Amino acid sequence: MKLALLVAGTILFWGCGPETRSEAFACGPGEACDRGRICIDGRCVDEDTIEPGADAAFACPPACTRCEGITCVIDCSDSDACASEVVCPDGAQCLIDCGDGSCGGGITCTAGVCQVVCDGDNACAGAIACGASRCDVTCSGDDSCAGGIDCTGACACETSCAGSNACAIGPQCPAPSPCSSGGDCRSGPGVCNSC
Repeated sequence: MKLALLVAGTILFWGCGPETRSEAFACGPGEACDRGRICIDGRCVDEDTIEPGADAAFACPPACTRCEGITCVIDCSDSDACASEVVCPDGAQCLIDCGDGSCGGGITCTAGVCQVVCDGDNACAGAIACGASRCDVTCSGDDSCAGGIDCTGACACETSCAGSNACAIGPQCPAPSPCSSGGDCRSGPGVCNSC
């Protein structure tokens, strides 16, 4: 139930109005689309226009536990799950959920849009590396996100180090300094959100 609510929130978070395909939205391997869009068949398509299974170009990547719409869900919510590195597939929009002691080998989101939820105690002990796309990381578990969060290259980054002793190594936020506030990264309008 908790994961279903997170996915629903993610879809609303990344959602935008409908958009049709055109040359203005061309994309290719390794190229990031704007927030709320995903690269399908060479075009940045608004995710809300894609019905699951309606576009043959979209197939749930094998690294995902499952896909909900076009969101790749990587479910590491069981205790001590996902001990090796968790990688969001290239160009994907990922929701990574880490429970108690999970995601210890680190998380890499360098080629996709990610929402990482470290709500278990001692979750996300390894480093979290974000790429040029949007990256949002919630560290609500006690002693979570101990390995640090690198958002220096992200077009927008939101972090929440709310758990007791969370983020022992403070998040590295995109420049300039207004993108960091109270020890967390912020993606307010303007220079802190170029997605």
